[in-house]
Amino acid sequence: MSLYPSEKYSQTSRPWDLLVPRLDGVMHTQQGCCRAICPAHPSKHRSRSLTIRELDDGRLLMKCWAGCDVDQITGAVGLTVGDLFPQMDRRETPDRHRRETFNPRDVLAALRHEAIVLAIIASDLERGEPLTKAVIDRISLAAERLLTGAELAGVRPPKVKAPELPA
Repeated sequence: MSLYPSEKYSQTSRPWDLLVPRLDGVMHTQQGCCRAICPAHPSKHRSRSLTIRELDDGRLLMKCWAGCDVDQITGAVGLTVGDLFPQMDRRETPDRHRRETFNPRDVLAALRHEAIVLAIIASDLERGEPLTKAVIDRISLAAERLLTGAELAGVRPPKVKAPELPA
């Protein structure tokens, strides 16, 4: 079992593999975490004041408990802050950054359909048709689909609360 959570990164693209071998007094505390002697300040007692944690996506978090900042720490070992982030192949996008793409024509067709449904319901209400639970549910579904379509188009929803419909 590896000490590192980021198995999908190659040895050359893992910031962990760039930074940790350059540090003194490394002590692994848990999976993907270690403590080391901070290279950015002198330590009479060689205490491990630097904490390093590798995130699931390969990025590194560091904290020096003596107060050194990240630029000082990385500079002291010949790296830059940018080296704390994995160099990923552009084809290897983490799932959380992938966006499902939609054909704009399909989105507009769906929005048009929901607008027609709402127009028909409005016409029925104008003629005195009763507002049944099924009609209220369909209005809610249409509103949800319209908001989702607007989000896909990059339109932010208004900051007003929609009125409650009678039950």
